[in-house]
Amino acid sequence: MKKKPLFFTTLTLILIVLFFGIKYSLEDKISYTVPRQVRYSFTLKNVTNSVISNIRFLVYAPVRHTPTQLCKNIDSSHHYELNTDQLGNQILSYTFIDLAPYSTIIVKIKTSLLLSSVSNKIALEIDTAEFLKPEQYVESDHVDIVSKANFFNTNNNLETARAIHEYVFNHINYSGYLKNEQGAYYALKQKTGDCTEYMDLFTALCRAKNIPCKRIGGYVSDKNSMLKVSDYHNWVEFYDGKKWILTDPQKNKFTENKDDYKANYIATRIISSSFKNIMEDYDKFRIIGDGVKVTMNL
Repeated sequence: MKKKPLFFTTLTLILIVLFFGIKYSLEDKISYTVPRQVRYSFTLKNVTNSVISNIRFLVYAPVRHTPTQLCKNIDSSHHYELNTDQLGNQILSYTFIDLAPYSTIIVKIKTSLLLSSVSNKIALEIDTAEFLKPEQYVESDHVDIVSKANFFNTNNNLETARAIHEYVFNHINYSGYLKNEQGAYYALKQKTGDCTEYMDLFTALCRAKNIPCKRIGGYVSDKNSMLKVSDYHNWVEFYDGKKWILTDPQKNKFTENKDDYKANYIATRIISSSFKNIMEDYDKFRIIGDGVKVTMNL
């Protein structure tokens, strides 16, 4: 009879372990449940009266794997070589031997994705600490940005990021599209910019508060569609201590929970001046060959 308390104690411990094991298993479950197909195309035109040889055309495809995105397949009208950099960016590289005078080539791309309305935990090839460093346009070590960041004192990364998000959204007046990136310090002082400046200032303030943050470029689309250059947008992912969370300070989209808006963001570029690839500083595509004009088709 004296063994019963030990039995019930053991049973209770087993049930507790099972409960928390199932709980954390469900929290960690990877979930990409929204299928999405996106297409985009480009016209390459020889604008000279001479044959142009050995043209290289480079274009970003959707990022291979993010907390809200899996790129499952890439189809193209022309043969390409796939280049993947350390950040997971995917670059399609095309080579055209000859392009006759005033002739054109239309390159068509179709990708199949699985998107998610939750931020999934993913493993990174890059140390999280790399996303704490200042870089071009993200002047997180500037005294004025550090001073502003010190105003955000909360209990954890998530609440600090939320406060920064609200500040950036209210501080910057949306200017409409700007041709040239101005950066975080410009946005702080001038209080204006497009989605890029919202991204840069949010990132700089997070990094100044020791919150890892990534800058993202891509497209916003809520259905299977043909991507247009006007769909291009910038947003961020910050690390809350457990996982990377997608948020959009320009469109005032912030949530750590399930939200369908996350399944509308198609990342084509994780932006970093610390990790260069063959695209250099081009954000959508790059042409190597004089006399060739490239247009992203509508």
